[in-house]
Amino acid sequence: MSTVLGAYQVAAELNVAQRTLELHRQKVMQKMQVSNIAELAYLMGKSSEY
Repeated sequence: MSTVLGAYQVAAELNVAQRTLELHRQKVMQKMQVSNIAELAYLMGKSSEY
């Protein structure tokens, strides 16, 4: 079972500022042409299927 972490927790794990994490996520979402995290998660799950 996977654990869901918030942006603050992920940023702390990566040792970066929360704002840095949010900016990177925003850039990835723009490149992937998605408008929300649910769409991004769907695409990421879909791309890992063989």
